[in-house]
Amino acid sequence: FDKQKPGNYKFTTLDCYARLFEKLEQDIMRKSNTGWRDSKKKHIKYAFFNNIIDNDVNKIESFIKDFQQFVLIGLNKNIKDYFNNEIFFCMALDFTFKEGSKGQERTDIYESVYKAKYSQCEKSMKELIKHLEKALKYFSKLNNNNNMKLIYMPSRINKKFDLPKELAMGLQTENIEVIDATLKTRKSPLKDIKVVDGKIAEWDKILVNDNIDLSKNIDGCDVIILDDLYQSGSSMWSFAKYLKQKGVNKVFGLTCVKNWSDSVN
Repeated sequence: FDKQKPGNYKFTTLDCYARLFEKLEQDIMRKSNTGWRDSKKKHIKYAFFNNIIDNDVNKIESFIKDFQQFVLIGLNKNIKDYFNNEIFFCMALDFTFKEGSKGQERTDIYESVYKAKYSQCEKSMKELIKHLEKALKYFSKLNNNNNMKLIYMPSRINKKFDLPKELAMGLQTENIEVIDATLKTRKSPLKDIKVVDGKIAEWDKILVNDNIDLSKNIDGCDVIILDDLYQSGSSMWSFAKYLKQKGVNKVFGLTCVKNWSDSVN
């Protein structure tokens, strides 16, 4: 984001972020005299903005700062044959491990997830909720339907502590309604299935037998699925498929961290 002269800027970014910014900040994009243009470099876009005010500059800089950490998630090659467009938009707060650390150094977000999940650390829970609240502001901008719900990945019956559920409850306000989701079956944890195909097959059984109990009717709603860890994506996309079958209009996905590998289950 380069200042050309007072009030005039050039914004250069990857095309996926350019499309996202255009959806999020339509008012600012109207002030661009060029719109997004293709760069000579592949997948790079740029736009010029003339005479924009400080508030617009702050919004652009905030977007850049946030999405230097946030991770945009789409269908990967390991699951793309099983799903289509079940999830409209999906992102993580950060990766599990710091880039270049070879899986040895956790990111700050993953450190908070680890402490919250295995030690029930209240401070870490509050930190995660604070970051999730910031992310949810972007989701609200992307969504035009006021009837939007937050639903966590289904937990097992009688599970003593479920981090996605605890985070969802911490995010619940008068503007964010949380829908409870519980697996009716007492089967072994899905996380014990290490093969992507096997996990999707197990989810298919759950869907066919309608083995998920939802606390409220979600027909016609837009829904955000909340999870703590995104690995191959097989679980979140399977649950999104189930929600679409239940009449959900649009499904969003939000997770605390994403694994670097798409094949890890």
